[in-house]
Amino acid sequence: MPCRRCPSTIRRGVPRGKYEMDLRRSIDLVEATYRAYHGTGVKFDTFRDQFFTPSYFTPDPEYAKAYMGKTAPSLLTARKRGKDYLLTVEITIARMFDTKTDDEALRYYNEVFVPYMNAIHAKYRQPSIPELLPGRWVSFVYADDLWRFLKHEDVPWDGMLVDEGIGDHPAIVTFDAPSQVRILKRQIIRPDLP
Repeated sequence: MPCRRCPSTIRRGVPRGKYEMDLRRSIDLVEATYRAYHGTGVKFDTFRDQFFTPSYFTPDPEYAKAYMGKTAPSLLTARKRGKDYLLTVEITIARMFDTKTDDEALRYYNEVFVPYMNAIHAKYRQPSIPELLPGRWVSFVYADDLWRFLKHEDVPWDGMLVDEGIGDHPAIVTFDAPSQVRILKRQIIRPDLP
């Protein structure tokens, strides 16, 4: 199914063919639950689904603290500025887009997403993006574009792992935050300043 938001002129010539048929095969989905952390400078009760920017979660609470106070208020509901919060969340994902361990995800990234993005980059004379080598997660640099692409395609994945560039743990990104993310605990790290 073509992306509804993408110009058809860019969509032409993107190799799909056999891969598209492989992707639609029957898959037994087993939901997995992940405990992760999210740092923010805004108080809210639920994550809101966005078209332009995903919500990122990390298994490392110390790394999540680095993002406190940097969240754009347009991404969240029930906004209230002033304090820094560390959220402990539970994320439910049926099938993770994990290019490090899932050959199908790696193939989709290299054979569908990379040619699509490079067609756009060529049109605007931007540098092309490289294919991903086996055993690696998607780079944080391309995560937002990949998230937008997968979110609006007919794919079996509902979450993805992204290389944060530090340590050996990935960030977790969801495709439908309101239904996939539940806040378990909100910890105030820095109270209001006078």
